[in-house]
Amino acid sequence: MSQPNRVAIALSGLFLGVGVGGAIESLCTWLAWRESFQSFGDRLVFVGWGVGAVSAFVLTWTFSRGVEETWRRAALAVTSAFGAWGAGGLGFWISMQSMMFMNPIVSQGLVPAYFVAALVMAFVSYRIARKHRAAPTA
Repeated sequence: MSQPNRVAIALSGLFLGVGVGGAIESLCTWLAWRESFQSFGDRLVFVGWGVGAVSAFVLTWTFSRGVEETWRRAALAVTSAFGAWGAGGLGFWISMQSMMFMNPIVSQGLVPAYFVAALVMAFVSYRIARKHRAAPTA
């Protein structure tokens, strides 16, 4: 029997947390620019950053269970939360840059495309994490 690959477990948990956190934050940024949410759009962005960071922390902590040392799991989870903040900041920057394009299709499609890219990264990371968590132990 082979041991589970702890590096793959750690990195897939990290990228899963950052992907989900970035997707939540980009969704909140995308919704903040809608006319129906304009009255509280700035608060929605900040709430998205908080919810995205907390969800990244929790998901990374949960999916890095194969890493036995608690301090390493905590370090991965905190790194994932900071990565989600960075992903949310990138989503906000993309939304600000999208106003510079004259083409309305490009302008309206950049933030949803970033949202989908974050979800794809999270889904691929989830599949890798699930595969390596199911590896038999000795």
